[in-house]
Amino acid sequence: EAAVRALQLGRAVYARLCHGDAGTALVPLSSIQPGDTVQVLQGEQFPCDGTIVSGTAEASEALLTGEDAPVAKHVGETVMGGSLLVAGGPVTVRSSSSASSSTMARIAEIAQMAMHTKPRLQTLADAIAGKFVFGVMGTSLATGITWLALDSLDSALQHAASVLVVACPCALGLAVPVAAAVALSYAPRLGLLVRNADILDVCNRVTAVIFDKTGTLTIPPAVQRVLPLASNYNEAQSIAIAVELARLSTHPVSRAISRLETPSQAKVTIADSNTVTARGIRGSVSLAREGKSVPVALGSLKFMKELGVDVNTEERNFVSIDSHDAPLTFLAIEGKLACVFELTESLDPAARSVVSLLQRRASVRMASGDREAAAARVAAAVGIPQELVTASMTPDQKRLLVKSLQDQGEIVMFVGDGINDAPALAQADVGVAAAGGADLALQHAPVSLLSGGIAGVSRLVEISSASLHAMKRSMALALAYNIIGIPAAAGLLAPLGLAISPGVAAIAMTASSVAVLQSSLFLHVTLARLK
Repeated sequence: EAAVRALQLGRAVYARLCHGDAGTALVPLSSIQPGDTVQVLQGEQFPCDGTIVSGTAEASEALLTGEDAPVAKHVGETVMGGSLLVAGGPVTVRSSSSASSSTMARIAEIAQMAMHTKPRLQTLADAIAGKFVFGVMGTSLATGITWLALDSLDSALQHAASVLVVACPCALGLAVPVAAAVALSYAPRLGLLVRNADILDVCNRVTAVIFDKTGTLTIPPAVQRVLPLASNYNEAQSIAIAVELARLSTHPVSRAISRLETPSQAKVTIADSNTVTARGIRGSVSLAREGKSVPVALGSLKFMKELGVDVNTEERNFVSIDSHDAPLTFLAIEGKLACVFELTESLDPAARSVVSLLQRRASVRMASGDREAAAARVAAAVGIPQELVTASMTPDQKRLLVKSLQDQGEIVMFVGDGINDAPALAQADVGVAAAGGADLALQHAPVSLLSGGIAGVSRLVEISSASLHAMKRSMALALAYNIIGIPAAAGLLAPLGLAISPGVAAIAMTASSVAVLQSSLFLHVTLARLK
């Protein structure tokens, strides 16, 4: 429980609430609500999740993500409640959550709930321990009767009592939960949030791994260039429409487009918006010169075709879509292609090593909603065979892929980050949501990566392997003690000169419990090396 208490006690108690010209006032953290503005000074914690509205700073998110290096924060960027302002400041933050729903509060709550779940091995150990108690009682009774027949009442009572005292079902009961608690409490320090202790066991039995592409195997994309096409609208106006549409989505591509700068005179307002998962966004926009509301859409090639938009770019003297490897996103206005956004997509630095590690344990696939050419390029770069790559997939198709593998007897891990990955994350035996992903993805995944990149997937595998090894080692130690101790206490080893009195049995029982606890707690040392 120490890690959970560290999260709970590490939270700020008060916040500096801004009152405009009246300055700031210290108020209880519980009184902060979404929309409030707070001031944070150097050396203080950010009291809530929010967006910086003035000032620059460097924030340490080590308590939340496990990353020691401070992160630069500027105006317009988000901060997490519980991170520490280590340099710069003061900064003013507009709260996006209450204290009880902040990132830190949710992590603490999930970690607390995880502590009350049981891995499969613990269920087995509990079942053995339950039957073990009755077995020991029966063995003690049989021992007493046997020694009464062979020797005296005094000898019978001594051996029967020794059997009862030396037997240690508590060692069996402690072996697994202590190791699981150590792993679950250490996971947040390594940038992992595990919602269920059983995941530690299932991870070791995974036989198939499926990766999403955009924002998972690749880092969040950025717009490389905007390619205006024949249209009645100028480039600035087209970009402004695209930016406003993109702000209505959490997809990594939409986030990249939403960061583009638009001239103030080109600002527009989107009405009647509708997001089509894994396809795009459509809506309507009122333009003064048109005097009417016109339909607009931003999304993939497939989405444009579904809307009946002419996407034959070769007729517009533009590069062929099907042979273009760079991720492309299209903007249509009034049913006509207005411009194309070409994005750069770089591999996550850890992608190749993570895929290589997992390929030694399981088959690794890619399931992407992107075009085949873009998916094939990334797959080749990380070492995933082309026959295990599926492109242009809808959210339900990803879920069905997971289910089909499960129907074949595979134990499936799915790693993704977007809303379109939520069904597959929920279907998979182990769902891993990448950091910075959509809230819906995070809610459906039993494992969340708290820090950027997918290096956390390697740490998840290593934690699972180390914890399972610690559980088995502790259980073996507890079983070996009882297998040797009970016959010795019953007098079966007396011909070898090994006899145990009730006093020695009590010492041995205590020593066995301490040894099993230390064996499980030694997992701390192993996990510390993963930092």
